[in-house]
Amino acid sequence: MPRRSRDESSLNPTLSRGIIFIVLVLSAFIITLSFFGNAGVVGVMLNDYVLSFLFGVIRFATPFIILTLAWFIIRDTDYDYRPTHILGTILFFISLCSLVHIHYFPDQMWNEAIAGHGGGVFGMFAWVLKS
Repeated sequence: MPRRSRDESSLNPTLSRGIIFIVLVLSAFIITLSFFGNAGVVGVMLNDYVLSFLFGVIRFATPFIILTLAWFIIRDTDYDYRPTHILGTILFFISLCSLVHIHYFPDQMWNEAIAGHGGGVFGMFAWVLKS
């Protein structure tokens, strides 16, 4: 049996992109269900503790961002998207969290982020602008 070199991958790139696309779409669906309390215990934990802590009130835009990333991954072969497009989407989302969080005073920002208000923990980048 011939050995494969390290450069050869045993995974089909199209299949890998398809699997990642399906996982991202399902994640966006579960997150959307968690907003309405229809995702069970996992949804409650996801919405109240993870998404609220990380993104604050911007958590409601999370499914749209995930679907945008999924679109970039699945359409990469047709439109020649670059990894910088995905990075730009993530940076836009973090910047949006910071803009929502910027209206708090610098000494209140961390407490509000922990409570899930404003832009959450990712909104703490606004502390640099306010200090």
